Amino acid sequence: MPYAVPINAPVSVRIEQKDIREFAMELTSYPSELLFPPVRTRHVSIAGRHGQYSLGDIF
Repeated sequence: MPYAVPINAPVSVRIEQKDIREFAMELTSYPSELLFPPVRTRHVSIAGRHGQYSLGDIF
């Protein structure tokens, strides 16, 4: 179960005079694809060799 802070709880953190919970609401309203873009992993197989070699990830 995720931890939740009641909206009527006292403010503990402010950024530029804004309650930090306002920023959290903005972040959760964005689609997850914008916050966490998909990652594609590239591999290459060499003929006559067992397995694959990693060429890195594309973000």
